[in-house]
Amino acid sequence: MPYRRAAHRRHAGSQRPAPARYIVTDDDLVIMASERAFCRAEERIVKKWRLQPGKMFLVDLEKGRIVDDKEIKDTLASGKPYAEWMGASA
Repeated sequence: MPYRRAAHRRHAGSQRPAPARYIVTDDDLVIMASERAFCRAEERIVKKWRLQPGKMFLVDLEKGRIVDDKEIKDTLASGKPYAEWMGASA
């Protein structure tokens, strides 16, 4: 997808990596932190994961869902003419 590649090139200098882990509990609470042992309610956890390098994380509060990395990037990258802005080499 050339539009995603162009969007990534456009924003590459403004992004900074940060370690992050998150959990989702059985009552749909999402907790994100940089430390591994940030939750003491192990019995309530239904998903435990880390934010992988280059990935994005979004919780849509209106729809009550976690939006996956591909959907976020496709939506953002197709929203502006990044390929045009970056030239034909995008």
